[in-house]
Amino acid sequence: MLNYVIRRLLYAIPILLGVNLLTFALFFMVNTPDDMARIHLGAKHVTPESIARWKSEHGYDKPLFFNDGAAGVDKAADTLFVEKSLKLFVLDFGAADDGRDIAREIKTRMWPSLAIALPTFLVGLLAYISFALLLVFFRGTPLDTAGVVLCVALMSISGLFYVIGGQYLMGKLWHWFPISGYQSGLDAWKFLLMPVLVSLVAGIGDSSRFYRALFIEEIGKDYVRTARAKGLSELRVLFRHVLGNAMIPILTGVVVVLPRLFLGSLIIESFFGIPGLGLHHRRHPGPGLRHRPFHGVPGFAAVHRRPGADGHLLHAGGPEGEAGMSFKPILLWSDALILLLLALVLVGVWLVRHNETFRGPLRQVWANPMGASTALILAIYAGIGLLDSLHYVERLPDVPGKEAQYSGEVRSALDALLTPLREKVEKTYSAPFATHLYAKETMTGPDGKEVRDFPRLKHGGAHLGDPEKEFWPDVLTRGGLGLLGGIVCWALLVFPLLQRGIEGDLKPIPSASVAKSPLTPLYERGEAGRGRGARRVLSWTLLSICLTAGLLVALAPHYHILGTDKVGQDVLYLALKSVRTGLLIGTLTTLVMLPFALGLGIAAGYFGGRIDDLIQYLYTTLNSIPGVLLIAASVLVVQVQIEAHPELFETAAARSDVRLLALCVILGVTGWTGLARLLRAEALKLRELEFVQAARAFGVTHGRILLRHLLPNVMHLVLITVVIDFSGLVLAEAVLSYVGVGVDPAMISFGNMINGARLELAREPVVWWQLAAAFLFMFVLVLAANLFADQVRDALDPKSKGHR
Repeated sequence: MLNYVIRRLLYAIPILLGVNLLTFALFFMVNTPDDMARIHLGAKHVTPESIARWKSEHGYDKPLFFNDGAAGVDKAADTLFVEKSLKLFVLDFGAADDGRDIAREIKTRMWPSLAIALPTFLVGLLAYISFALLLVFFRGTPLDTAGVVLCVALMSISGLFYVIGGQYLMGKLWHWFPISGYQSGLDAWKFLLMPVLVSLVAGIGDSSRFYRALFIEEIGKDYVRTARAKGLSELRVLFRHVLGNAMIPILTGVVVVLPRLFLGSLIIESFFGIPGLGLHHRRHPGPGLRHRPFHGVPGFAAVHRRPGADGHLLHAGGPEGEAGMSFKPILLWSDALILLLLALVLVGVWLVRHNETFRGPLRQVWANPMGASTALILAIYAGIGLLDSLHYVERLPDVPGKEAQYSGEVRSALDALLTPLREKVEKTYSAPFATHLYAKETMTGPDGKEVRDFPRLKHGGAHLGDPEKEFWPDVLTRGGLGLLGGIVCWALLVFPLLQRGIEGDLKPIPSASVAKSPLTPLYERGEAGRGRGARRVLSWTLLSICLTAGLLVALAPHYHILGTDKVGQDVLYLALKSVRTGLLIGTLTTLVMLPFALGLGIAAGYFGGRIDDLIQYLYTTLNSIPGVLLIAASVLVVQVQIEAHPELFETAAARSDVRLLALCVILGVTGWTGLARLLRAEALKLRELEFVQAARAFGVTHGRILLRHLLPNVMHLVLITVVIDFSGLVLAEAVLSYVGVGVDPAMISFGNMINGARLELAREPVVWWQLAAAFLFMFVLVLAANLFADQVRDALDPKSKGHR
């Protein structure tokens, strides 16, 4: 035991060295000593001599890692890395440029961070495990179903909404706690209780759902059946056997969370104004994380964004008259990846149709009401994202004797469909269905006198002569026609079903009749009873979608249904355009992360030894750096390279697209560690079981054992974690945009919508509709993804109830 403890303590030395090296390299890739000198000196005083003098005064006049001019050991010792970073090993954290002692500041800020993190961690762990055990105890009952639905609903909401909602309800509306601020001493609880409560509520969904999945997996094992056969009570089985044997993945997850107790929470402390370690790296005015100290530990946060110029016109095309089209297709990198992914999905569907092993489970998904309805909702989102991925530029009017010229504004097929929403821009905010602006302005009345009143909108309700009298009759008339059109479309889509009659429950339909419907794959008969239920729920879901689409088509061209934002853009248009960004971040990041997590996690647990040590070192080093700061630094490194080579991008859209893809790759490369830890822990347990030992005894190769024996038995963890990660990635874009390192500010996304709307909650009256629109669209997307993934998991897992 003593040898193990000593070995683990010594193991911390290379981890600290790796963390130090990684943060140092990322920092100087973004901020070279010359850049730091320019920022510090200001534009008026920047000369080569002043830069050299500043670097000499602050100790930045040495090479980073290797000094050619030194001799012997000094080649490595007389460098910035040794001088600035290795001092941390003797707890010399240095001082900031303004003279502040970094070590003293860390000690001061550590206690508020721990005052939030410790109660959240301890109470949350107890509450989440208890709630999960309660659901497992009542599994298969309405209580379990309601609990799972609650967990899925809660985890489908971004953490920013919990923070904003908690501040608005408990602080501004109910006056239970101060909205923000901090006071040391015994009165600190008044400022800490609301952040703790918000953090606890925000973690209920994913944590309790994950623990429930672990307990459900354990409760089907043979030793549990044996315990029940011996007469043990269900409570004793849960606490003595199920909970005990699920502690390996639970403790693995706890180990991942422990560093956050000391690192603080950037978002929580920033929103609530708690002077902890997280607030030390808060986002300052201006783009990105900037103007932070250069020395010591906080120097890692001294990353900034440089201003860059956007190109507005793309002159392209061949000789005049070469292309007769009024537009030219544009293929962005993300468009190519989406089309490739679509092709792979179609190939997968074709292969599944000829493979009964997978066709049976998928038929079970279609026969499940929840699976069929959520698949339809996800298909609608995917269709919107695909339409928004068909990009083009419009051809400008021809000039005699010159080549064809094209506009630099890249548009998509979705933009073309939403032209009325895109072009009808107001002056500023307007509420949903409003006919006047949201704020009063000074106007000249009919009598020539100046008055303060709400001016009419240029487009919203502009067709109304007298809005007070004509508004409701017009809305009801147009809305009624839209609902009628939606019913007609729904009837055409489900016409074969209507021929048979819908009498509360749909009856099986002859295959010849079903073949006439465009929804034939969705109506394929599965299990008799469940198939009828699935068709009924699917029909009602389709009816809801058709009615909603009918209302939008009828009303959106004439009114701003969801209002307008600060610059007068239609919020419905912004929400629909944000769908593609959310889908890309969730899907591509998951695809990047999965190979790392699967390959390294299972290999570490199965092989052990030096391979395990190397993989553990890799993900421990990554986990030892605050996630937001690691992502921020990596994103800004990429951004610096993008802005240093503007000639590579013909349009601003192309540059924003590359930044989006870089964000997906960075999130994937930095986000695989949690799943890898869980898979390693599970592989450690599986490799000792009889079927794996038997495979080894028969001479089965390691690769075949990994693919045929270990991988299928960890898929329950993979599926549930991937779904949680997908949901978290869609929601995390809002957090990254708040920090300033999300997608390009010019790109429409849910995160930029939330970031632009959160400050308006302090207005009187409150501007709520932009935040509500982002919440609604994100919630429906993430909720549908979670519920559909649950059905796929149950269908593919041979140990699930669907196969028993």
